[in-house]
Amino acid sequence: MAVTRMLAVAGLALALAGCGDADRRGGSLTLIGQSVAALAKSARGDTPVSRITASNAALNAAEVNLLLVRTETTGSRAGFALDSVNGDAMTWRSTDGVSVVTRGGQLNGTAGFGFDLSSAALPAFRPGGTVTRTHYRLRGDEVVAPETFTCVQSLGPAEAITVTGRRFATQKLVETCRSAERDGIENAYWIDASGVVRKSRQWASPGIGYLVLEDVHGGLR
Repeated sequence: MAVTRMLAVAGLALALAGCGDADRRGGSLTLIGQSVAALAKSARGDTPVSRITASNAALNAAEVNLLLVRTETTGSRAGFALDSVNGDAMTWRSTDGVSVVTRGGQLNGTAGFGFDLSSAALPAFRPGGTVTRTHYRLRGDEVVAPETFTCVQSLGPAEAITVTGRRFATQKLVETCRSAERDGIENAYWIDASGVVRKSRQWASPGIGYLVLEDVHGGLR
């Protein structure tokens, strides 16, 4: 499949994913191990204590879709279950209320981390082009304010990646961004032949840093 088509169907593939009820979601998160609140705690600079204890087989067999999230600055890693789908927005939530919102595989918001990304105006995937993204977050004056990035998107190498023990052939898309406040932000997306963003590394906020997201079930049910 041509790369441009792969990128075009990424949002659709994720938007069509189903969501389970609260009981199934809680049961799946029980497999993952310690409270996901530990991920938020570690993002605030405390000792990272969150870890995933379930086997790859158990994660792959979970009754609801799972997103694995790692805070790059601390190495803390935890799992989130798909809680709801609203249009192309997918909300992934822990049993204790920490949440991540994605749109077409791109990070659209966080809650419960302590230095959250309130929302974002996201660009389309346009390899070889220049795009604009805007992040909204709560500032010190308690006002949600924008930070606008100018980003250059380019294709990286074709790469085989592993998510919960399964290998996927992917095309890497790299997005290099700068704003009036900061430079050198680099997001990366590993997109498979069906257009699903299997893995990504995305800037969330100055307080959180980068989150690494891995989609366990996207397009596999």
